[in-house]
Formats: sequence, C-alpha cells, structure tokens
Amino acid sequence: MLYEIKALKAPWPKGAKVGDVVDMPYLPAWAEGKCSIALDSAQATIEFVEPVPGDGVSRPLDAKPGDQKPADAEVTRAEIADLRQKLEDADKEKARLVGEIEKSTNVHAGVLTERDAAVAEIADLRQKLLAAEQVAGGAAAGGKGPQKKG
Repeated sequence: MLYEIKALKAPWPKGAKVGDVVDMPYLPAWAEGKCSIALDSAQATIEFVEPVPGDGVSRPLDAKPGDQKPADAEVTRAEIADLRQKLEDADKEKARLVGEIEKSTNVHAGVLTERDAAVAEIADLRQKLLAAEQVAGGAAAGGKGPQKKG
C-alpha cells in the first residue's frame, strides 16, 4: 500500500522527506501517525527498507521477546486480500440465506392459505352435518322433518 510521509520522526529510508510516497507491505507501528494513505494516483518516490535495530555501528541487535511485533499489529496485503475475499464470500452466503428465507416465507404463505381454505371447508361440513343430524333427528321423532314437494 502507498503511504505519504507526513513527519520525519521515524526510521524512514535514508533521504526520505515529508511528502515522499513509500510503498510498504504493511503499516509498521513506528509509522503510525507519521504517514497517511497516499492518493490513488500516487506512485512510490522512495523504496521501503525495513529498519533493523542496531547498536549504532550497523550491526543488528539480537531480537528480544519485547522487541517482536504483536501478531495482529500489522496487516499484510495478502491478509487484506484474504479478508476481502472472506467478506465477499460472507456477503454471497448472506444473499443466499435471504433468498432461502424469502422462498420459505412464500411457501409459508401458501401453506397458511391452504390451511385457511381447509378450516373454512371444515366449518362448512360441520354446518351440513349439523343440519343433516337435525333432519335425521326430526324424522326419527315422528317423521316431521322437512318434506320434499313433488
């Protein structure tokens, strides 16, 4: 990622000046607040070289446990690309699930319509049964039920 240098109080590559653009694979902790993301049209003007802590005589110091970068302090381009891919995959899965929910909702609405029709049919059949029982009961009691005109 391209960063524009805003302050020189950091171990920038030799010859760096405010306004230079450097391409860094991640943002080191020492660079936080001393640079900003460069414009899309910017191009690197200096080469990034990871500074090596030394003893002042160009000899690297042995790394101490406290000198190591925290694992989550810096994110590489590959990690960013991986995270973007995971986000894209998650968005696709979300869209798929929303589609399934909509499909289920439509099926549910159809089932409710069928249920309502069945409930209405049952109520109608109960009315007919009740009417038939009344006719049958009246006929058994003396034959005085509704009579057909001929």
